[in-house]
Amino acid sequence: MLYACRPLSTAACALTPAALLTDNELILHGQRSTHQQTNFMAGRYVLKDLLTQHYGSSWLDWDIRPSPSGQPQAFLHGKASTINVSISHSQTMAAAVISTTAQVGIDVEDKKPRANLTELLNRIATPDELSWWQAQPDALSAFYRLWTIKEAVGKLHGTGLNLSQPIDNDIWTNCPIDDDKSVCTIAARPFLQD
Repeated sequence: MLYACRPLSTAACALTPAALLTDNELILHGQRSTHQQTNFMAGRYVLKDLLTQHYGSSWLDWDIRPSPSGQPQAFLHGKASTINVSISHSQTMAAAVISTTAQVGIDVEDKKPRANLTELLNRIATPDELSWWQAQPDALSAFYRLWTIKEAVGKLHGTGLNLSQPIDNDIWTNCPIDDDKSVCTIAARPFLQD
């Protein structure tokens, strides 16, 4: 499993849409607002950078398409690959993870102050998660850790954010980020071996 997390401004400006995106991706890109286009480009850049570095081919040989459940799926030369991928972005960061041995999900969030953390957590957290959060010394960091775990696990399962589902502690891990302003989590479930 390989992952990368980069500043959004660097990732989004690295290449022009025509140099990075396939015809399919250009259509999806064009259907978004300007802000969403920046996020789309940044996520694709980080993901395709991982794919080209570790599996070869050029940027345009890799086509990232939504699967029927909405998860990104990597195609190489028009054929579905066996590489599992996930993309995330926040206001300031873009992140991606790839794996051939596990189903994966990733989420990155900026640690922005939020009003009423307790009220919000009462709606999204299980009782055990709420107890864990209350025991943490840094409430804001703990909130974003819990949120990114739930998002990454939802992406892993292809179900989206299921706020009331308990977290399986065996399938997620923290992603080191060079700043303390963001939180990133990867969820991975290895494929069963025969």
